[in-house]
Amino acid sequence: METVKLVTEEGQEIEFEVVADFEIDDVEYAILNEPGEEEVIICRVYEKASGELELVGVEEEEEINLVLSAYEELIDELEEE
Repeated sequence: METVKLVTEEGQEIEFEVVADFEIDDVEYAILNEPGEEEVIICRVYEKASGELELVGVEEEEEINLVLSAYEELIDELEEE
């Protein structure tokens, strides 16, 4: 499984597993999980002019529900194959 390292506001580096990444209406999202934790983090993925990716946490409940719903549909489709 792919992993990414994020830096907290305090400068601490934390490694996350990328559970999934996909697009909804031309917006790229990533679902991340810190190993050993049950909760996931949902992020928007932006590409900077330098080519680096920037992850920005999604905080709005409506958008979180949209992403989780799309993820569940994706899982259902994969299970049907």
